[in-house]
Amino acid sequence: MKRVLVLVFTLAACGGASTPPAATPAPAIATPVPVAAPAPPPTPEPASAAAPPPAEAAPEVCDGQWVCVKVNLATRKVEKRDTKLMGDPKIASTWSKTSDGRTATFDEFSKGPVELTLKRLPRDKNEVQVKLAKGGTPIVIDKHDGSLEDFTHVGAIAAEQDGALLVDMRYLR
Repeated sequence: MKRVLVLVFTLAACGGASTPPAATPAPAIATPVPVAAPAPPPTPEPASAAAPPPAEAAPEVCDGQWVCVKVNLATRKVEKRDTKLMGDPKIASTWSKTSDGRTATFDEFSKGPVELTLKRLPRDKNEVQVKLAKGGTPIVIDKHDGSLEDFTHVGAIAAEQDGALLVDMRYLR
C-alpha cells in the first residue's frame, strides 16, 4: 500500500492527476450589435472651384538670331514663321544638322530625304537651300550677307508638319 500512495502522490505533484478547468458557459441571450449605415459617396467639387489647369507650353518667339520658315516642297513656297520649333507642343519630334557648305540630309521627312546646303556666292553673299534628295531644283529659304569671318556654318532644326518642312536656322561661327 505504501507503493500505491507514493505513486498517487507523485502523479498529483507532477500534474498528471489534475482535472481540466471547467468551461465557461455561453451567454443565454445574444445582445444585438448596431450596424452603421454606409457612408454616402463623396460629392464632386464644382468645376469652377477646381484648381486651374497647368499652363500649356508655348513655343518661343523666333528672335533676330534665328530664321524660322515653313517650306512647301510641292508648291516651292517659303513662308516666315513667328515661333521656333523648340518648345512647341504641336511638334512631336525635331531633327538637327549643320552645314558648312556641305550637304546635310534630313532622312526622316515623309516624302523622302531632304537636303539642306549653305551656298557661298561671290561678294560675300550666301544662300541656304533645300531640295528633295531624289531630284528637283533647290529652293532658297534664306539669303544672308557675310564672309567666313562673320560665320562659318549654319545650324538647322527641322520638323515636318502637315506635309511641309519647318526649318529654324542660325548662322554660327
